Amino acid sequence: MRDARLLIGALVLLLVACSSPFGFVDENRRMILEGVVTDGASGQPLEGVYVSLEWTPEDNPDQGQGAVVHVDTNTAADGSYRVEAKLSEVNCTTAFLRVARSGYRAVLIHPDCKSGKQTFDVALPPA
Repeated sequence: MRDARLLIGALVLLLVACSSPFGFVDENRRMILEGVVTDGASGQPLEGVYVSLEWTPEDNPDQGQGAVVHVDTNTAADGSYRVEAKLSEVNCTTAFLRVARSGYRAVLIHPDCKSGKQTFDVALPPA
């Protein structure tokens, strides 16, 4: 009976140690957002589309003053983009991906706050 309790206790400890609340320890984990942006009407890839991962810092001394951190890129000729940020620096409660180009309505996406790749293909609707 005692051996069974020790085994169960060891399994519970192992599960707790491997669970997501302990995942914040590695400050080098990266959030990688990628995808392809196309014209919402024709389906053709769009080059030069502005793509930005944006968030308000948690320790923002200018709350309400518009301070925003962002990582920007533009789509390539094939419409592809890739935005990357250190997960430990992103404020997950305010983070969003902005996809915008003149002549189209902007699209805002709220990515999951996790490390690794996330794919967001976007069909921009014409304005």
